[in-house]
Amino acid sequence: MNNFNQTTAAQGPQLHDIVLPVEPSFWPLAIGWWLVIAISLIAIIFTTTSIIKRLKYWKIKRLAQRKLSDCTSCDDINQLLKQVAIYYCTRQDIGPMRNAQWTKFLMCNLTENQQETLNNIHQALYRPNHAEYHRDYLYIANMWLTQLNKNSLREMNNVVI
Repeated sequence: MNNFNQTTAAQGPQLHDIVLPVEPSFWPLAIGWWLVIAISLIAIIFTTTSIIKRLKYWKIKRLAQRKLSDCTSCDDINQLLKQVAIYYCTRQDIGPMRNAQWTKFLMCNLTENQQETLNNIHQALYRPNHAEYHRDYLYIANMWLTQLNKNSLREMNNVVI
């Protein structure tokens, strides 16, 4: 027995090496992270589709603002504004508008000072020499297009009805 105790004491106890546990992985994700990812994706998709719809809806307005500089006469400006109005309202309402009705329709989206200028321009449109009003009409048309939004469209539709 002595011999056995001497050999175990010299060799030491038979221990295994210390093995560290495996570090926890980030995968699979906890359900909270899945919810955050899902909500984020839904928000991104909703925001993107809203922006795309808005850009498509106001495309004609932006196009008209670019084409405004190409207009060489007051009649061209008037036609461009009518095309924009027909796009955002209905052809049946805008198409038959003449003189006072058309002027009143355009005035809905302008300030009082601009309304007075527009009224003077529209009275001059039906005279032979109205080229002098071209620059003022360009300014008024640009302001009308710039201020065109959903609320002004509702107001304009109320004027039409």
